[in-house]
Amino acid sequence: MIKVQFTHIDRVVEKVRATHLRRGVQIGAVDEGLLANVRRQLEACENEHLMALAFSFQIVELAACVSIAALKTNSDLMDKACSVITHRPLTEVLWYGVKKLIENYPNPSLEAVFHNLIRDGRFCLGSIPEDLPSRIDAWFEAPDLAQGALNEYAQRDEGELVYFMNRVNIIIYPQMREALWDALLSKGNKKLLLRQKPKEILSKMEGAVQTDALGRWARNYLIALEDLPDWDETILLLIKNRFGIPKFGKNAVEGPFWKKVPTNIKERFYHWCIGLQIEDFFDGNRAQFWKKFYKSHHIIDVKSILGNEGFMLRFAHFGVVEFKSTGNAAYVYPSTHFEELWAGSAFKNWAGEFKDKSMTLRNSGLKEGRILHGKGWQEIYGQVIRSLIKHTVR
Repeated sequence: MIKVQFTHIDRVVEKVRATHLRRGVQIGAVDEGLLANVRRQLEACENEHLMALAFSFQIVELAACVSIAALKTNSDLMDKACSVITHRPLTEVLWYGVKKLIENYPNPSLEAVFHNLIRDGRFCLGSIPEDLPSRIDAWFEAPDLAQGALNEYAQRDEGELVYFMNRVNIIIYPQMREALWDALLSKGNKKLLLRQKPKEILSKMEGAVQTDALGRWARNYLIALEDLPDWDETILLLIKNRFGIPKFGKNAVEGPFWKKVPTNIKERFYHWCIGLQIEDFFDGNRAQFWKKFYKSHHIIDVKSILGNEGFMLRFAHFGVVEFKSTGNAAYVYPSTHFEELWAGSAFKNWAGEFKDKSMTLRNSGLKEGRILHGKGWQEIYGQVIRSLIKHTVR
């Protein structure tokens, strides 16, 4: 299970919460008795009579309709409450509603009420109450408030998202804060993602409650940042652990996460996984030797075999079989035989099945088609491998 980490944003929230509680919209608390009474009236009212009901309500009852819509009790009741608000759009009630919206964000039904009223000129975003974000009027120009806030953040030469949320007073509204993080991680471009500390993005991904949310964030992270070195390897490791390694080939069966990732991005991620597997299998000099060819993209695939006691490295026109013990020679095969070994590797149970000197690649630099790990082997066989890359054919 992935551990949720305590991050810088949590400390900032506690600090800001104590200093940003300012004068709010001037409507008192809506008590449970009033809410219950308004609920009963909405339930009993037919849709064609909602306008008459709206004009019979006092301001506190209209505020109760806002609370009912904000709390998302049931869809029919919410629709009726939203209709009442639309029929009688008192400015004070609407600002109360905006505050309730960001306290209980997201709420598409209630947000649509404000969008429609603003569009029709029935709600003027003039004097914004001081406990609401000062630029919320501009945010309503976007399809939703989270996107509007993200647009403003993108337009400013500002650092991490947490500092923007602090400045515009989002940080004291937990659900709005999380919606803005969701917008950033799901839709943010390369520039915006690189403004964030990788450990902050990692913490958000580790804390994702829903796999769907993590999938959207991880997918956008890979696509927006495109490749190393902009990808952070701790985040790549989380993605690998949660969604596995992408599959290739006409018969490959992919999970839903990788199906929505472009092929070029999958190939880059897969290449990173190759490097990870080389590091996991080899120690010291052999790891450094093979990583040089990995970094130059000459190693196109790898596979652990024999219960992690053997390792196969596929090049374009030949392949190498290494073994865990450095006392063993590595066997170099032309691609025709190497591919046969690769395809049947799961059914082979002992090292001798991968040691066939009669089938190894004939080359003057190789001892019977093998790499011997003696003194100075890295320099000697490094030149041989580079020559094979240039000249070997299938």
